[in-house]
Amino acid sequence: MLFKIYSKMNIIKIFNSIRDIPYKIPLFLTDESIDCGKKHQRLYKLLEREGIKVRFRVCVFLWSDLNIPKYILKIPHDDTCEHLYIEAFVKKWVALDTTWDIGLKNIFNINIWDGKSNTNLAVKPIKIYEPQKNKKLLHNQTKESFLKDINNNGKFYKELNKWLETERTKIFNELPRSRAGEVSKQF
Repeated sequence: MLFKIYSKMNIIKIFNSIRDIPYKIPLFLTDESIDCGKKHQRLYKLLEREGIKVRFRVCVFLWSDLNIPKYILKIPHDDTCEHLYIEAFVKKWVALDTTWDIGLKNIFNINIWDGKSNTNLAVKPIKIYEPQKNKKLLHNQTKESFLKDINNNGKFYKELNKWLETERTKIFNELPRSRAGEVSKQF
């Protein structure tokens, strides 16, 4: 496959546009919410369209390692979880993670990509799978696995989503009225 010459400014703009989609874990099969998986699937397609070679990466993390309130972490859930991000080949393979949106800047590290270097991962990995294993993991996502995940973790996800939305609202309330209108268009 031939790759066209890409514009560094354009790929940074693409990265930022995906990053700033509000992160929210889907609670239903028909839910249009955007979690790390959906964000990185979109980023993959858009960067590939720009001529960038990309690949999916999967790691395992602990929810308890994130800056999440204790009252949410006390809700029964699986503490270990898989996280999807991508790597892009820009003279070398670099990790790209668009998980946390700008509205969560007071609680998480928000990645700013320079178009050539690694970004931080949104989570602290306890295991990173080899690229060959990532495809197998991605293809194992079924309706049954989604429903099992929601059955085990749905209450946790619902409360986490609610808290994240509250944190975004705090950011908007801190902005001057004229700037708040501009930023809300991104969400």
